[in-house]
Amino acid sequence: MCNLIFTRLDCDPPPITYNSNLVSLRMILYNISIIMEDSRHDQVVNWLKSHLRTSSYETTFLKMLDSPHEGHTYCIQFRAADDDAIVKFQEDVTAELQTYLMTHHGEKAFIFDSKMQYLSLE
Repeated sequence: MCNLIFTRLDCDPPPITYNSNLVSLRMILYNISIIMEDSRHDQVVNWLKSHLRTSSYETTFLKMLDSPHEGHTYCIQFRAADDDAIVKFQEDVTAELQTYLMTHHGEKAFIFDSKMQYLSLE
């Protein structure tokens, strides 16, 4: 048995715990990493929290510890049943995030994304 534990930064303790046994192996984890300079940290994080709180999508918001990059790195994770759900999320959430960062933060913040498939340990 494998238990994955993620703590949401936008909630009060106790942290939200996800049991990996409950995740369908056909699901895809879509991850957006946001890297920002120190000077943009508060503005970007406040914007992210505000938008994720009101989003119709269930996401997890994480801060990367021990990032190899200068500044701060955060991740938004979304579990999707298929590629169509990811495309919809990209249209609704990722595109808005990209526009916000380009418009308000230029080269001081950027994102990259990745898709990961859940695998069985058996």
